[in-house]
Amino acid sequence: MNKEQQELLGEVYEGYVESYNKGNASGIQLDNGTKRVANIDEFIRRIRQDIPFAKKWGLKFEKRELTWDESNEYYNNHQLLKVPYLGLKVPTKLITITYNDTNLESYE
Repeated sequence: MNKEQQELLGEVYEGYVESYNKGNASGIQLDNGTKRVANIDEFIRRIRQDIPFAKKWGLKFEKRELTWDESNEYYNNHQLLKVPYLGLKVPTKLITITYNDTNLESYE
């Protein structure tokens, strides 16, 4: 994820924590029957796996493999001075985070 996506998720997560502290959001069920607030990694994992939970927070997380043409286009648009390959890492995946009507994309 890029910095902009991390910042966005951080803001949404802060809202989740605040809502949890007010008793308006679900937490993580522990073995002893108690609950705790999800940490940011658990929150993101739940956003990825639990569609109703993601919708509650206005988020949608998608990760997909790039086609050969998309990877090639990325390479052609980002190579320096159009010289032969200089160590540019060509991505294989596109990560899209949608927050309300805003799409933030990054490559992996």
